[in-house]
Amino acid sequence: MAQRLTQEQKAERGKRAEDAVARRLWWDGYRILERNYAVRGGEADIIARKDDVVAFVEVRARQEGSEIAPRDTIGPGKERRIDTAASAYVKAKRLTDVSIRYDIAEVWLDDRGRPKQIEILEGAFGEPRRRR
Repeated sequence: MAQRLTQEQKAERGKRAEDAVARRLWWDGYRILERNYAVRGGEADIIARKDDVVAFVEVRARQEGSEIAPRDTIGPGKERRIDTAASAYVKAKRLTDVSIRYDIAEVWLDDRGRPKQIEILEGAFGEPRRRR
């Protein structure tokens, strides 16, 4: 039977997954603009930019062997909260002439809770849109 994790253990695993995704995005040529960006009614794990694309990245981690894929843990409510954060961020930073994209970073964890595999799903939800 799987051991239940404490909130502290879940938070630590989540931070490790986010750190791994941020490194991967940087390695892929993105500049990390924000992490854990929060506004009233919205939040985004990672905001990263590459060329004229600003990606709002939701990081989701699951234990290797899980029957549920990380991407399947995001519902319409979470998508709305990410969209709310994206709209607030673009307005606050007065970003123009950029494309907004919503990505999911799937992180598979090994049996010790360390990131083992990362897959970035670009444009995983919502309609990419251009800000002018």
